[in-house]
Amino acid sequence: MYHVMGRGNERKVIFKDDTDRKLFLKVWEEGLEKYEGICHAWCLMGNHYHMMVETLLPNLSEMMRWIGTTYTVRFNRKYGRVGHLFQGRYRAEVVSDESYTKRLILYIHMNPVRRKKKNQERLYVGGMEELLNYRWSSHRGYLGIDSEYAKGFELVRRKYWKDARSYQKEIGWELNNRENLNFREEVRGGFVLGGEGFQRTMESYLAKQEGESVLISKRMELERRKSEVEKLWKSEKEKKWQIWVRFKYGKESKASLGREYGYASGSGITRVIELVKKEIVQNKESFQKDKKYGEQIKEC
Repeated sequence: MYHVMGRGNERKVIFKDDTDRKLFLKVWEEGLEKYEGICHAWCLMGNHYHMMVETLLPNLSEMMRWIGTTYTVRFNRKYGRVGHLFQGRYRAEVVSDESYTKRLILYIHMNPVRRKKKNQERLYVGGMEELLNYRWSSHRGYLGIDSEYAKGFELVRRKYWKDARSYQKEIGWELNNRENLNFREEVRGGFVLGGEGFQRTMESYLAKQEGESVLISKRMELERRKSEVEKLWKSEKEKKWQIWVRFKYGKESKASLGREYGYASGSGITRVIELVKKEIVQNKESFQKDKKYGEQIKEC
């Protein structure tokens, strides 16, 4: 199971009107049939899309290449344009755990009523009525209402809720009780959504693949390293060592650390870092402590 996302080049629209959205779904219908895939949840926004896709064969890359190219060709032909339509390659997150799958469905369906503010928070700007009136997602299908989907779009994941009312109640709770929702921050791993054992298995597998699979593997490694660094500095009582671990091993900027630790600028963090450097050179215990941190990070 994958969470697949694609965005317009330079964040420009990939759907100018409803006929483009229907065209896109038609291309997906053809692609899913051609490559034996199933789409369980989806949402089309102005300049991007989200799909929850299950592949019966190990051919996601091939399927997505065909879908992206086919839609671009048809879109360009329709509007007499040339060039790329999408911003690079699609993004794909592997989803293993059933609990993550359920959360992903809700995340995808709530896209039309979520906006990003300047401080990077994602806030809800609408409710159940706005979701109901938004035709271009599988939300209406999960409610048992006619939806814009066709062959290859199977909403069997409704099994998580005993009926449409249960689904509606849960998504209503999400809208009323969460001020900020970022699905990828709620689950561990960034690019593989599931338990740690599954993540490492998938990482080993993806590392052997070509193209975007290698990119996914590298990003997974960075996400896991970030998680391990966070565990280390949060277990450290001394502020100077917290800063050192986050700067040296977490690669966090001096400016952001300065803001968090109450310094007027990054220069305050620079002084702390220089102090710790001297300590490590002059003090055997400090040297061993830094060495221990380095080894722990290396093992992760």
